[in-house]
Amino acid sequence: MTDSIDLDAYFRRIRYTGPREATFETLRAIHGRHVEAIAFENLDPLMRRGVRLDPASLQRKLVHGGRGGYCYEQNLLLAYVLRALGFRITGLAARVMWNVPEDQLLPRTHMLLAVDIGAERYIADVGFGGLTLTEPLRLVTDIEQPTSHEPFRLREVGSEYVLEAYVRDAWKPLYRFGLQEQLEADYEAASWYLNNHPASRFLNNLIAARVTPEGRFALLNDQFTIHRLGAASERRGVRSGAELREILTGPFELRLEPSSELDELLESIVAQRPDPPSFAIHGIDHVVLRTRDVERMRRFYCDVLGCRVEKIQASIGLVQLRAGRTLIDLVDVAGPLGGTGAPSGDEARNMDHLCLRIEPFDPQALQARLRAHGVVPGELASRYGAEGEGLSLYLKDPDGNGVELKGPSGR
Repeated sequence: MTDSIDLDAYFRRIRYTGPREATFETLRAIHGRHVEAIAFENLDPLMRRGVRLDPASLQRKLVHGGRGGYCYEQNLLLAYVLRALGFRITGLAARVMWNVPEDQLLPRTHMLLAVDIGAERYIADVGFGGLTLTEPLRLVTDIEQPTSHEPFRLREVGSEYVLEAYVRDAWKPLYRFGLQEQLEADYEAASWYLNNHPASRFLNNLIAARVTPEGRFALLNDQFTIHRLGAASERRGVRSGAELREILTGPFELRLEPSSELDELLESIVAQRPDPPSFAIHGIDHVVLRTRDVERMRRFYCDVLGCRVEKIQASIGLVQLRAGRTLIDLVDVAGPLGGTGAPSGDEARNMDHLCLRIEPFDPQALQARLRAHGVVPGELASRYGAEGEGLSLYLKDPDGNGVELKGPSGR
């Protein structure tokens, strides 16, 4: 089916004008141009339109239509192109491990390619979304392979390989694959699974990703992230369906026709976003432990764990210990403060409440927000916390646990 591939149109789409010989340099250049020009996206599965994997459909959508696609569309298109150029291609399948618990085993629902050039074998993958390869990797293990973006490496695990990327100062597994050849029928079945199974993330999430020379663009529902090489990432929430469309057609360079169905879908994605609070949580200010023996608890936290006594309020039966930037409050259940609740139990479930340090602390706005969500705010008062005296108020979570919201210190 390679004779049905319009190479000239594909190369115009990815803005490639280089050689067409089956060399590593050609493979590397085409791979890099592809991931910059054709975004990863799942609009068709999300809109329940289905995905067709035959060469004509792939070219109509990704090449002539200015759209993107997910792994089967991206890597099958690349495979058809590379075969037309004379490359030896083997389709492979992988189990995704990225952001998956270690004890969870997913089916083989990702596609990648093995490319043989002379005696050397490489893997190519232009369809792994936010961490897709920006250039081919040699199929060798335990060697860090630098790319124009993140470093990658392969580990051999039994008869399979694990691809890892170095992100956030650690090696993270992306997926696990073997070398058994997969046929088009195998990919059709796996693609049908992703388009129909209730557990498929492509049916319930808007996902898009594109590589740029400076970094990567990533979109998950209404969260748009710009990853810059050597710099901090920037993330922001999208406020409207119109803005979401502008992001898809702008940074992701998708050609989207006018569609009320799509516009309604984009609006519904943004509408699901909860109203953000007018404050930010800076961390845990303090935790409060109720105890029958304050001195024994003090010795443990100070002598064993290295805390120090910060403040003793004997009149209410409270000892406050410094634990880094946080306080641990020990409340004597026999004292005035501890007498308002039950004593600590034999199972050590004796935490009184958790205090979150927030800012800004606007009492009226905060109380109004809590009431709007059906939460009854407690008394507003100045209380001592990890940063000193400052306004705070109490509330209960749905399970009845005490939560204190504390503003900045007035000292």
